[in-house]
Amino acid sequence: MIHAYVWWSLYVRTRDRRKLKETHLPSIEAALERLDFRWEIFTEEENPGLIRLVTYQNESGESPSDVILPALRRAYRLADGWRIDGLQTLATGQLNEVRAVWNSPMPVGGPPALESIAFEVRPGRFGGCGIEDGIADHDP
Repeated sequence: MIHAYVWWSLYVRTRDRRKLKETHLPSIEAALERLDFRWEIFTEEENPGLIRLVTYQNESGESPSDVILPALRRAYRLADGWRIDGLQTLATGQLNEVRAVWNSPMPVGGPPALESIAFEVRPGRFGGCGIEDGIADHDP
């Protein structure tokens, strides 16, 4: 059995945290299918109109594809055009780190939207704060 966790980091351009929580988070959560851990929400000090969201998901499966493919499916529900490194792990049968990055092709200053997303699939389990703890809202 292979155990892994997926780290998600998303940047959303909006100044309105209420709108973020009411409008953007539900669609992001639907794309990710399930949340094992609460969201951590940070306002970027250098750019207060940019909010960073971070969460994790634990995965288990018989092979690397059992933990990597669900993360890829979720990523492509959020956006197309990913740059992905580490997929050779699918051929080797050994789970190594898989990293992916997506950046919005739209110019900054448009309507509130996803600006960039990153995820990593790593061997092991994540044991942070559970989803029952809600949202950790961090301000600078």
